[in-house]
Amino acid sequence: MGNKNNESVNPNEIFKCPGCGSNLKYDIDKQQMTCDFCGYSVNLSQTQKNEDHNFEDVEEEDDDRWTNTIRLAYCENCGAEVEVNSNDLSSKCPFCNTPMVVKEDSIKGMKPDKVIPFVVSQDIACTNYRTWIKKKFFASIKVKKNIPNPSIYSTYIPSWTYDSQVFCTYKGRLGEDYQVRVGSGKDAHYETRTRWFTISGAYSLFADDILVCSGQSITQKEIQSLEPFNTNDSIDFDNHYLAGHTTEHYKKSVKLCWGVAKDRIYEMLRRGILARYSYDHIDYLNIYPVYKDTKYKYVILPIWICHFEYNKTKYRFLVNGENGKISGKYPLSSLIISLIAVLVIALIIAIAFVVCKVILGS
Repeated sequence: MGNKNNESVNPNEIFKCPGCGSNLKYDIDKQQMTCDFCGYSVNLSQTQKNEDHNFEDVEEEDDDRWTNTIRLAYCENCGAEVEVNSNDLSSKCPFCNTPMVVKEDSIKGMKPDKVIPFVVSQDIACTNYRTWIKKKFFASIKVKKNIPNPSIYSTYIPSWTYDSQVFCTYKGRLGEDYQVRVGSGKDAHYETRTRWFTISGAYSLFADDILVCSGQSITQKEIQSLEPFNTNDSIDFDNHYLAGHTTEHYKKSVKLCWGVAKDRIYEMLRRGILARYSYDHIDYLNIYPVYKDTKYKYVILPIWICHFEYNKTKYRFLVNGENGKISGKYPLSSLIISLIAVLVIALIIAIAFVVCKVILGS
């Protein structure tokens, strides 16, 4: 994936404090590089250049490496691969919370174009997590009363974003319901009927920064559950923002993820076309899109990856490091689920009883 002009950069470069020689890290609360030992801090410059790449220029194979030798941590449990600090001898996987094997390696491909820095701190992420669980109706009552403390990791997740001018033609058949009065006297009643009609035409839109996750450890569905990410205002990549945090490099290519982006764009076209009509049913809708001036960029996204264990079952939830939005799994209340099941069964029995009574009475 060609970005031939990328200079060599180490994503895990250790930034030394000029005051005491300790390691600096990116402090989310202060939005600065800080030293935990002597209190030294320095602001980071933020630049925003429009340097999207032309999709037509993507090469099938590319031997570029955006960094020389670094330390990569491999998880034998879930298959994750993340960059870790050079002085880390051991590490836990941010995706499944199991020990990882640290090796020296190099990263193939292009370096990120953009980064969205963490804004939501660990304390805020944990507070949002507790509020989130308390609001879940089906969450275990015991968990709500004694919310587990999670293991939490600040991790940058890779993504591609795509811009494209999209034009399409379409054909379809929709149906709209209407009421008809039939019968007379005591037998008079209304029936619902459907009036079918064909549609066709043209529709266009500008697909702006369509986001597709390009890592392997978080799914596209999970990423979409955390949206929006403000990728349009992402800043030029600076590896200072990675200091003190883990980073996953992309595993899925620009061309592979473009297929996912087109699926998302197709749904946008479908919604836009259907919004033109009044209908109750869709028989079919065929859309024939054409994409022009497609561009892409590589953006890394800030996500808190959190784990906790309850009743010997592991749960994972994610927190958007830009806006605090949460998505994930949590222990369910067997009592609430059982009560709802009983109510549903009772409702079905009651309906069946009324239907039988009506049939026997007639």
